[in-house]
Amino acid sequence: TDWALVHCQETGLNFLNGTDPTWAVNHLRNIPKYIKWSTVEALEVGNEVDLFGMHGLRNASTWNPQIFRQQYENYVKELTATGLLPQNQFFQGATYAGIPAFYNDLGNFMKLELGNAKEFSIHSYPLTACGDTHPTLEKLMQDGSCESHARNASIYSRMAIALGTSISQGETNSVSCSGREGISNTFGATLWALDWMINWANANFTGTNWHSHQGAPYNFVVYHKGSDV
Repeated sequence: TDWALVHCQETGLNFLNGTDPTWAVNHLRNIPKYIKWSTVEALEVGNEVDLFGMHGLRNASTWNPQIFRQQYENYVKELTATGLLPQNQFFQGATYAGIPAFYNDLGNFMKLELGNAKEFSIHSYPLTACGDTHPTLEKLMQDGSCESHARNASIYSRMAIALGTSISQGETNSVSCSGREGISNTFGATLWALDWMINWANANFTGTNWHSHQGAPYNFVVYHKGSDV
């Protein structure tokens, strides 16, 4: 498969208000002021939307893939109508993080949204620091930390290929929730990352986006001072 370490970025649009895309439209209008379109692979409508019910961003008792799809399609329609997109179908669909009901519907979502999305994605981490969990370097270096995740996710790449589209890792790294000191910033994590990418490429995922933010121990590239750039 054609696969590459992401050289562009997926830019997320505000999806907090499910029925009114005004914030997302304003977000779209301002993107070119700060980012060149040539560096943007696709636009996310929301980020890890399957977790919105859990995080209080939607009604947890009613939030489901069908309601998300209705809101997603409304956003896509309004954003496309602005005429500001660099190309048609410039959206990355799904961006799910792991809620089973949404993952079980992913094939259906891809089929129904082929006309709206450039590509699709899921987010995947082998370990997590969210809540009362205990990630360790030993767990990260186990074969299952790479092979089983990619193998289990290959069902979605097979669906995408059958539909004539593609799916990537829209977000990944060693330990979710900002990484963990002594794990994410070690040479062991570097070796793990190579194995991780090879396994996901073998599973026919078309790319990966390494998540990072200032000060996080899992940043893929770290500049210690201005002269390093």
